[in-house]
Amino acid sequence: MSIYAFLLDGWDDASTWGLDGNLYYAQLTPNGIDDADGPQVWIGPPTYILGKMTELAHGIAAALGLPLDLVYDAMARGSAAARGELVMPVSISGAEGCAPAPFRRPLASPRPRL
Repeated sequence: MSIYAFLLDGWDDASTWGLDGNLYYAQLTPNGIDDADGPQVWIGPPTYILGKMTELAHGIAAALGLPLDLVYDAMARGSAAARGELVMPVSISGAEGCAPAPFRRPLASPRPRL
């Protein structure tokens, strides 16, 4: 079994992803939310059978409403941290397509040019 931090700004305090046997999973909880009753987002068995890391990344991106490249970067940084590398969480400020969430202000709509 492997467990890695999911290093995405706003989700990096308690969120993890990894490989259990031959299946990938993610347990995601936004920062500042009590996860005593379990993660806010669970992606993995028995609901989702994910045999490839790319399937997990797509599932996380869909669940959080984020671009796939940010999810891949957050997963890669968690893997690097497990190897002892010093890394920072991936910033999501200004990311297009982010769903509004209670821990983050919604993206401002650009003003039309006159």
